[in-house]
Amino acid sequence: MHGKAMLMDHRWVTIGSFNLNYLSHYRSIELNVDILDPGFAKIFTTHLERMMKENCTRILAGDHSLKENWWRRTRNKIAYWYLVLILKLFVRKKTTPLD
Repeated sequence: MHGKAMLMDHRWVTIGSFNLNYLSHYRSIELNVDILDPGFAKIFTTHLERMMKENCTRILAGDHSLKENWWRRTRNKIAYWYLVLILKLFVRKKTTPLD
């Protein structure tokens, strides 16, 4: 599992595995925990900032494109649109009371 975290307005934190895409929303088993607590958000922000400073490498937008040739970019676009088509054909949207 690879986790994700998001902080908002210095008071709300969500941590989990959920991706913002059709597969995670409609077919995958994903889970997040939401925490509405300014104290926890402050501690978690400090933790993330320290982790980014000590353990992460900054990647600029131009760095990725230098490693990609035209064939790889084309292949990735075809694979992406193929997946989108498959999801639209075979994955039914869940209905919720808000739909």
